[in-house]
Amino acid sequence: MTEHRYRTIADQLECEIDRLAPGTKLDSEHELMKRFGVGRAAARGAVQELERRLRVRRVQGAGPSAPPGPPGGSRWPASSRRPSPLSSPPPCTASTSTCAHP
Repeated sequence: MTEHRYRTIADQLECEIDRLAPGTKLDSEHELMKRFGVGRAAARGAVQELERRLRVRRVQGAGPSAPPGPPGGSRWPASSRRPSPLSSPPPCTASTSTCAHP
């Protein structure tokens, strides 16, 4: 079975997020559509996948952003943290051809 396009986009964006300062504003869904040449469903799915992984924070009207806080630690305030069996975000799984991860 092939991987969904939104997951491929999410993996690539996750690598980029690792190099951003906390709180940095990310591309909007519309900008992601143009950048990756996909429809709104794929762009929206990628952002939702990153939110599920706790790698972005979305605020209505402000768009997605890298969550605040120190890298490697909890970037989420306790009041907004979702229960998760993971203690930290999963490592980047994008292939080396799409990610220049240091």
